[in-house]
Amino acid sequence: TDEELEIFNQASFKIFNQSSLTPCPNCFRTFKPESLEIHLKSCRSRSPTMGISNLPPKRPKSVICYICGREFGTASIEIHVKACKKKWVDVENLKPKKERRPLPDPPKAFTEMIEGGGPTE
Repeated sequence: TDEELEIFNQASFKIFNQSSLTPCPNCFRTFKPESLEIHLKSCRSRSPTMGISNLPPKRPKSVICYICGREFGTASIEIHVKACKKKWVDVENLKPKKERRPLPDPPKAFTEMIEGGGPTE
């Protein structure tokens, strides 16, 4: 159902946000590490922006990758995740061992989501 898809996408986005993004120490928004450096040059806020949700906008029939946070159609998410996992590992292996992050675990419903071709109608 659309509700199941929304719950799945929220779980994927939460995993992505926690494992792949770094919070700004000033405004607490989250960024990719390379983008945080740029953001910090202009960020002056000492409190989080009110009224902005950390959830992605609602979009039916798309799935959020729990690794990179990008949206994909239900038919292509499985192919994408395989490539995304490889890219994650390749990038992390370029870092010194103490800076490497483990591959994020998928949300609970991920296997059912990709094996079933998406949520049930």
